[in-house]
Amino acid sequence: MAETFDSVVSNFSEQTKKLEIATHYTFGDVEKAKLMVAGTYKDIYAIKARFSSSSINGAFLIFFNLHNNMVNSVFLILSHSYAVAEMKTNTDWRAFERQISDQMNQHDHDDVLGSQIKDAMMAGFTMQFNSDLKKLFESGDEIAMNRMFQKFVKDRMGFQNIDISVDYEPITSVDMELYSTSSVKISAQEAQKRKDEEEKKKRATIQVDEDNPLYGREVRLIIGGNVLLSPIKGKDIADVSVGDKIKIAITDMNPKAIQVAKAFNAYSEGNFLPISGRVIYIKHLNPGYKIYAVVAKGIYVKIDEEEESIKIAMERPHTQEQKEETSSLVRIGMMILVIIASIAIIAVLVAQFL
Repeated sequence: MAETFDSVVSNFSEQTKKLEIATHYTFGDVEKAKLMVAGTYKDIYAIKARFSSSSINGAFLIFFNLHNNMVNSVFLILSHSYAVAEMKTNTDWRAFERQISDQMNQHDHDDVLGSQIKDAMMAGFTMQFNSDLKKLFESGDEIAMNRMFQKFVKDRMGFQNIDISVDYEPITSVDMELYSTSSVKISAQEAQKRKDEEEKKKRATIQVDEDNPLYGREVRLIIGGNVLLSPIKGKDIADVSVGDKIKIAITDMNPKAIQVAKAFNAYSEGNFLPISGRVIYIKHLNPGYKIYAVVAKGIYVKIDEEEESIKIAMERPHTQEQKEETSSLVRIGMMILVIIASIAIIAVLVAQFL
């Protein structure tokens, strides 16, 4: 009797858990959730594919939500093993998932390239692609489905002459959540959701901070730098104002800073070359100055200058440089004329006394 009671309690607990999962994936629609638990409302398609090219073999399992037009996850393997090319797709999705896991454990595979390809595939599920994919699911056109994913693999992975086999089967989000070893689980989704909300709050806090130099601006990257000094022709730092274009030396050695420098052809043999930036903020800290300069759309250089009695190299307009060059030439020409005239006068005077 006790065993029967325990069995009932266990079954009730399991059904409750399934209903909670289903309610999550139906966004609170309890009626749909009940149908999902019963197996009559299937919202996920498990897409099983294996492919081979002249250079590599691969297989992937994708969980695609038919009703939300969203991908939950991509489980992918890339390997030189022929065993991967011989995987069968016309099998239960759980068995196919185990095949991929077994191949990963038994054979060498390219995790780095696999991660890059997975990101490229996820990016390929655009609104238009998802809409076309949904139509094929509804029509059951398996030949068109194979052609679609053959093109998809070629476009996203850059492989040519692809041989591919694609199968799919409808399942529920409850099945995916409880039995898949590769899908993104509710706990991970909730964690990501909390992270996104925290980032959103953080961004909102930054935007309402009127003292923030970048308040209300689009910020893609902030890198560290220093002003370039010019003791002779430079401008006193105390006289620099918003809108001035100054010469900047990048100091950050991270890959993003190097990428920015390369975009300006300002990185050579491990060294940064000066770039120009427009001052959008400058504040006297006593001692020193804090400066923010924009060097490209959304890219800013932050400068903490401790010295006060310095002159900064300015980015002078090309026309100004031309004017200065012309002025210098005029001055030199005038000096030459004066010298020639002086020599002529002296020559005349000497001739008179001889």
